[in-house]
Amino acid sequence: MTSNEERTVNSGLVPEIDRQRCDLCADCVAGCPSGALSLDEAGLHLDLDRCAYCGDCEDLCPKGAIRVPFEVVLPRP
Repeated sequence: MTSNEERTVNSGLVPEIDRQRCDLCADCVAGCPSGALSLDEAGLHLDLDRCAYCGDCEDLCPKGAIRVPFEVVLPRP
């Protein structure tokens, strides 16, 4: 796979959830294209086996509670 075909550059880091900022609105859960986020009585959960590392969750969170500490690289058209 060449760098132009890569979907993400993952340096071993994962999306981070700031539980103090998260108000459990579930916008990220509803918008996650891979279904990696879930919400229950214990809070927000991220399933790393399902995560596509796309960065959508960071963009969807109105409180800025999710941070994606890596660069997302989309394929060139």
